Amino acid sequence: RYEADPLHQFDFSYDTTINSVRRSLERMNCTYIDVIQLHDPEFSPSLSLLKEETIPALIECRKRGWANAIGLTGYPLEVQHQILFECQGLSSDGVVFDQSLVYCHNNLHDMSLYNDPCFPSLNDGAKDERVDEKITYAQCCQHSNIALIAAAPL
Repeated sequence: RYEADPLHQFDFSYDTTINSVRRSLERMNCTYIDVIQLHDPEFSPSLSLLKEETIPALIECRKRGWANAIGLTGYPLEVQHQILFECQGLSSDGVVFDQSLVYCHNNLHDMSLYNDPCFPSLNDGAKDERVDEKITYAQCCQHSNIALIAAAPL
């Protein structure tokens, strides 16, 4: 988030992403960030903006050694799954996201992280899986070797 005005709070452009990481490195006086997060992607005007600008910028930051890993942080599991699913193959090494941080989906009121099998597997079409099988978001991350962090458990 960059500005108090809601119309200007988010900027998912390539240049702003690169400059934000560079500025963070300078402010922290370090040479790399352990995990750089794509935060609140649900506020992006479109998935295509994330795929064409933001995520390639994050991948570039990892290539330059400014970040060891790329994470995805947000509330709607559906949005996170769509991004994971749609962005497979954007990186030359096949790994786009290393971790996913979700919040408020692992508590007494909402256990959908583990109990709501509504997502297709990211590797649909694998020989040992049915293409129409639905899995939970936690299973999706596990199958894709994406570390899952459940924040705000209470």
